[in-house]
Parts: sequence; C-alpha cells; structure tokens
Amino acid sequence: MRINVCSLFRDSQHWFGYNINQVDRFFDQIKKQEDFLKKEVPDFSGFNIFAGEKDSKDNTRQVLEGYKKRSDNIEVFDTESSGSKVESTLDRVGSISKVANSLLNKSLEQKTNYTLWIESDLIIKRDDLVFELYKKLKSENSTAIVAPVIWCESSHEKWFYDTWGFVCDNGTVWRNRYPFNINYTLSNYRYLGMRSVGSCVLAKNSFISKNHFGTDAFRDFCKKTKEKGGKIYADKEVEIYHPTERYIQQRQI
Repeated sequence: MRINVCSLFRDSQHWFGYNINQVDRFFDQIKKQEDFLKKEVPDFSGFNIFAGEKDSKDNTRQVLEGYKKRSDNIEVFDTESSGSKVESTLDRVGSISKVANSLLNKSLEQKTNYTLWIESDLIIKRDDLVFELYKKLKSENSTAIVAPVIWCESSHEKWFYDTWGFVCDNGTVWRNRYPFNINYTLSNYRYLGMRSVGSCVLAKNSFISKNHFGTDAFRDFCKKTKEKGGKIYADKEVEIYHPTERYIQQRQI
C-alpha cells in the first residue's frame, strides 16, 4: 500500500526578503510521517510525492529538483499558471482550482489507495498525524476524507485557520475566534461530520476522479466526494498549524 502526497509550492524559500526554507521543512515533516507509518502499518511501503510549482521568483524550483534527484519517489511538475492578477474571491478560488486539478490529475496516473493533499507551508507537530487520519479511513468503507483541525500558529490568542474550507454537515461555518464552531465546541465526539474541509486531507482514491477540485477548490472536491457516497470528517484530536504569525512578524520587521 502506497499513498500519493500532493503539495503546491511557489516562492517557498524566501518571503518578503526573508529566508523561510519551507521546502526543507516540508520534506522533513513528510519523512517523519512516512517513517511512522512504516512502523505501524505492515503493508505500507511508502509515499509517492508530487510537488507542483510554477512561476517562483526565488530558488524554490531548484531546491525541489534537488530533492527529486535524491529520490525515485518524488516528482516535480509545472502546474497550470494561476495568473498574475486576481480581481475577486471567485477569481482566486477558480485559479486555485485550476492549479490544484493540474497536480491532482498528474498524481492519479500513479495508482494508489490514498491521497494526502497538504498545503506546503503547514506545520506538523506530531509524527503520527497521517497515521491517525488513516485509521479512521480504514475503519469504515464509506469514510472517504478525514482532515485535521487547522490552527494559526500563534503564541497569543488561539485562531482557527481555514474558515473558507470548513463547513459542518449541518451547514454551520467556522470562525477564526472562539467558539470557532458550535459543533466543534459542544460535541463530545472525536469526529465531526463535515460538508467540506480543506488545506490538509487524507482521502481514499476510490472516491476521487480527474478534476475533482472542479472550479470551487475544496468545496467542489468535497461535494463530488459526497455525491459518490463518501463521508467526510474532521478529527478534533489531530491538529496542524499554519505559520500565520511568522509571516506577520517577518513583514513587520
């Protein structure tokens, strides 16, 4: 059993003149996830990593190609251009969908059981994150997608990150500040039934098809999955982080 890992990169080494070395962090985190899975899942043989990149103005592409040269299980692809000007949220989501579909379609040429889609700048603080998501997928045939809860990494107030992607089954949205979502706050269950999730998901490939991101990014990805009978969950006990505060601090220096 193998898992496809898909992630998009752009200007991932330098940000507003500061070194962020996002590519190295990504591959270090993914290696730890892979090592943990190999210890816990007897038939797991490894990741196939698909990195999409386009139009970086720093050395992101060169660093990615360096990783590719050192491993037969890493591929680097040109993604569809996202365009230089985005005039509205609708345009931006459509652009993201186009880029995501171009990478997803490449990855689906490699037949595997699962796909881990993860934003390349997210911070993983536990080595068993993918394993925990995998356990839920494995427990029920109709479970198609499991996502961790995504926070903004901050030393101050706790903020939820993906307010656009996360929508519960009953239609309630998520907010940045406490109580974040009423279902999340009041439910005693580990897994929340979701209409859509985003940013980082582990999905069964049996529910995924080409252009699964449609034109509405993860909302279409999840909608199409549900149309195929798949259930979607957010795992309250598994968390991942977006380096929001780091970006803000560097921009203020």
